[in-house]
Amino acid sequence: LQGVFVVLIGDLGSYHTAFDLDAFRGFSLADDKAPFIVINDRDAHAAWSFTLIHELCHILLGQTGISNSNSERAIERYCDRVAGQVLLPKEEIQDLVLPPATEYEELREMISRFAFSKNVSSTMVAFKLLESSRIDFNIWSKLSKDYKAFWLKSREQKKEKNKQKKGGPDPYVVKRHRMGK
Repeated sequence: LQGVFVVLIGDLGSYHTAFDLDAFRGFSLADDKAPFIVINDRDAHAAWSFTLIHELCHILLGQTGISNSNSERAIERYCDRVAGQVLLPKEEIQDLVLPPATEYEELREMISRFAFSKNVSSTMVAFKLLESSRIDFNIWSKLSKDYKAFWLKSREQKKEKNKQKKGGPDPYVVKRHRMGK
């Protein structure tokens, strides 16, 4: 959408001031002259597009909003549904065939592979399955916790691996990459 400012940022210039995902995944300022979206770049890359569409929905509704995993407001659920429908329409979720009596571990892997093929998060696919009554709330809740734990673990492993490296790109090159020319 032309005229909407979008920024990826995860801290205030230093890792010491990093934004926690529980604080926000993204937020939008629905201003007539300068609508603005901020996406927390500390979130999973697959979640960025979901957050962008969610926040764009807020702007189109003319309501400033903030996204985090603890929100129960009706507007947040509506924006979640819109983002989910844009990224993974109902028709496409039907492509995921779940044989009856599928074991939990197999179900988790099937959802992950499907999500990877669609370039969306596994949690969103699981939520869409919950919405379409193909899994129950307890399974969705367990899947959601498992996917988050897996993501946090892989993020920590990546962090540890990067600690082993010597040197790195110039900080100005990194900033230019994140902000554009």
